Amino acid sequence: MNTPDPNTSASTTGKLQHQAFDVVVILKGLNGLVEMAGGLTLLFVTNAAILGWVRLLTHSELSEDPRDFIANSLVHWAETFGHDSRIYVALYLLLHGAVKAGLAGLLWHGTKWAYPAAIIFIGIFVIFSAYRLSLGWSIPLVAIIILDLVTLWVIGREWRARREIKAN
Repeated sequence: MNTPDPNTSASTTGKLQHQAFDVVVILKGLNGLVEMAGGLTLLFVTNAAILGWVRLLTHSELSEDPRDFIANSLVHWAETFGHDSRIYVALYLLLHGAVKAGLAGLLWHGTKWAYPAAIIFIGIFVIFSAYRLSLGWSIPLVAIIILDLVTLWVIGREWRARREIKAN
């Protein structure tokens, strides 16, 4: 059997790639849990409560600058955020978060089929996000796409490394 020398750069690179994979999986899993919590919260919070919170959060800013773009945008969003939209977003976050957290757990445990499943799942969301970006420019959406592309790359590298180890 060919055991790599721990002092070689290839071994160090492999270790760094695996550590990057661990960080990505943990962050994706935590993000999935946060999405699920947000989805559950949206199921039980009324639209009136959301509007009240937004008005409370933006009150001081709007009293200083009544034309503040961000504060006014938040208030407008809360005023137009309907019951059906709230339920849709809640269910979306619950489903998306559950799949993300589940895949992260499976990747953490090294489940073989989770690697291609995660790549497909994240790839579909990159495509969907790119489509949304084509409808209107958004810096946060660009950041999400970049992070998801890095995540795809890291998962792909780990999957390939695990297959190469099994082949040897």
